[in-house]
Amino acid sequence: MPTPIRIRLRLLRACALVLVSACAGGEPPNGPRAQAPPSILLISIDTLRADRVGCYGYGRDTTPFLDRLAQDSILYEHVQSPAPYTLISHMTMLTGLHPRQHGVLREGLALAPTFPTLAERLHERGYQTAALFFPGWIDDRFGFDRGFDLFEAHSDAEHAGEHFDEWLDQVDPERPYFLFLHLFDVHSGPLNGGTAPLYDSPAPFDRLFLADAPERLAGLDRRDIWTTPGLLDQAQIEAVGAMYDGGIRYVDSKLEAWLGQLDGRGLLEETLVVVTSDHGESLALRDGQMSGHGGVFQDGLHVPLLLRLPGGERGGTRVTDTAGLVDLAPTILAAVGLDFDEGLPGRSLLEAESGAASVYNAQHAGLDVLVQWPWKLVVADEADAAFNLDLDPGEVAPIFSVLTMNLEQRLEDAYQSGLGTSPASLSPIAGADASSDELEKLHLLGYLDE
Repeated sequence: MPTPIRIRLRLLRACALVLVSACAGGEPPNGPRAQAPPSILLISIDTLRADRVGCYGYGRDTTPFLDRLAQDSILYEHVQSPAPYTLISHMTMLTGLHPRQHGVLREGLALAPTFPTLAERLHERGYQTAALFFPGWIDDRFGFDRGFDLFEAHSDAEHAGEHFDEWLDQVDPERPYFLFLHLFDVHSGPLNGGTAPLYDSPAPFDRLFLADAPERLAGLDRRDIWTTPGLLDQAQIEAVGAMYDGGIRYVDSKLEAWLGQLDGRGLLEETLVVVTSDHGESLALRDGQMSGHGGVFQDGLHVPLLLRLPGGERGGTRVTDTAGLVDLAPTILAAVGLDFDEGLPGRSLLEAESGAASVYNAQHAGLDVLVQWPWKLVVADEADAAFNLDLDPGEVAPIFSVLTMNLEQRLEDAYQSGLGTSPASLSPIAGADASSDELEKLHLLGYLDE
């Protein structure tokens, strides 16, 4: 008997000719056709630090597949997340708006219906749109479902693979698709009832980089690890990092299999593949603190970004200009041939000139962060601090001086000028309340207590 997901996909496929005809402006079936736009595969690996990825210089072999993919991709070295939170950064990723513009900053708020999401824009263009995601923060109560023909939650990467197989069996190869694939298996927490106090990768990945890593953390309470600074000793911090790295390797292996399936169906060559993350992770490497996903430090805000263009065009290119997740929507829209929307503050990374002086804004618990590589400015009520990330990559030597004041004005002016005609605020609407089960899951994943 067909599963509900298969039934929905068959109904959607039955509407394909109508959508294609509308998208083509009523062109007869045998008439001239414009070159088909590329399909889009947007992969978000939740909680993935850029500096734990091999092609970003990490020593452990965490990402053999992504490292090979990088050889056929454009790699952006200095990409900033707008916030170290799944909800906020994904809303920026899927709208192209800065956090204070989309306004969805916490539980209970949803995206205003007046601004189209990336999925809605692509759906209107005739794309088959699907989202396979880990629930909690990616949820229809925030408006993430808008524009998706298929909006399907999974419990872990194994479950995601089942949904991926079902979607792949039903996708129409004659029409471009947009697949948003959100994976949570690098994130801490029990995904499938595991007993590990932090990271829950399946064997052999849980011991791949440190054979006794689970034993080093045995007996510790998950909530205590998240909320108690300095609880872990050095051996336990090493175990945290090793198990986190194991989760990355696990996800990397899954991506290799899934992209291999797309390639085998002839659905990969003309696809724009985007691999990124919403934020990083602290890993207790700074003051032994786990909570906050790294906060305003680059631990939490520096994320990877690979763009694999159709045919591997410009593969192996490394871009050192500052970029941000706010640039993903305009980049994808440019790739499919849609005109630039002046309501988007970001830019297309495919068209940006080298050396462009872009400034990116991040927000965290009342703090603002402005980044224009190599300068980073943290704006707080009590004092502002600047960092030169080239000279001080660990952010251990903040600069408090008149230089900070001058830098603040220069970066703020550049940031405001880059906003163009984008809305100052969309006034988010009230969202549906999370259920008690959803709230409990968020607690188990380390949220809601911070």
